[in-house]
Amino acid sequence: MRIVAQERAYFSDGPADARRQWAKLSLLANRRAHGDSPEDQTRAATQDFMLRMWVIDRLGPDDDDPDWSPDTLASDTLDALRLTPSQAGALAGGRRESAIEQIRELRWHKNLTAHPAGLAGHLEPGPTRDLLLAWVEVRPRLP
Repeated sequence: MRIVAQERAYFSDGPADARRQWAKLSLLANRRAHGDSPEDQTRAATQDFMLRMWVIDRLGPDDDDPDWSPDTLASDTLDALRLTPSQAGALAGGRRESAIEQIRELRWHKNLTAHPAGLAGHLEPGPTRDLLLAWVEVRPRLP
């Protein structure tokens, strides 16, 4: 259901409101489809963030709906991260000696921060935007 609804949002010739409804259905399916493990939660959040960013970029933000609000997406993104950009950067520097669990954690952070470069353009200057831009800088160094 998630994939079909997402495809309708991406490839439909319909109006933006209909495409947002398909995207909303995809988000709902995604949020119910994953388990409780950290890996499942990270995968769900990554898929969620990417679709929300796509809608904001292609169909426009909507501050009346938290799923399409850049500020809410920024907050949700930062809440999902367990490390700071400086911690992730320091750990990435020594990753050849790192345990597989630490490398996995860094990879999850890389996946969770695929969208902040685009998101930052939708945000007013301030601490949240600055923190997202710090993630944009450290992300290329993550495995």
